[in-house]
Amino acid sequence: MLLCELAFLDFRTASFIVETRPITKELIVKNEIMSCRLNAEELEPFYCDVNCDKARELINDYRELKEFHVIDTRSIEMYKMGHLNKAVLLDAFKSNFSELLGYLPKDHVYLVYCTAGIRSLKAIKLMKQMGFKYVYHLYEGIEGCDIKLGDLSIS
Repeated sequence: MLLCELAFLDFRTASFIVETRPITKELIVKNEIMSCRLNAEELEPFYCDVNCDKARELINDYRELKEFHVIDTRSIEMYKMGHLNKAVLLDAFKSNFSELLGYLPKDHVYLVYCTAGIRSLKAIKLMKQMGFKYVYHLYEGIEGCDIKLGDLSIS
């Protein structure tokens, strides 16, 4: 099960209360999650669009966990010009893309991106068909993020 820490402001005492709860799609959509620990055995599958700020949080929160992967779906040429930290290149327009996806664990958590969201959307649809359970999609692509080409660390 994937656990997350939620922070709530207690107006009576003017202090924050932090609770650990199983993560749900509703919590992801509400953006109430402070941090997560991947102890995942079972979680309701999700495919969630995230913006650049949320992608930055995910990378910072999960970067040390072996169950979290960043997938760059652009071409090798684009990847070489700069990519997100720890991103693995899987070009969504290559003929062997689905074969390569087949080697990845389907119960891990993935953040998928490209330049503008087109290749990554193709990847997400295929990942869903193949049974991947936990996928975040940087829907605006790195083009929509405030980052410099060649220095694409958003951590």
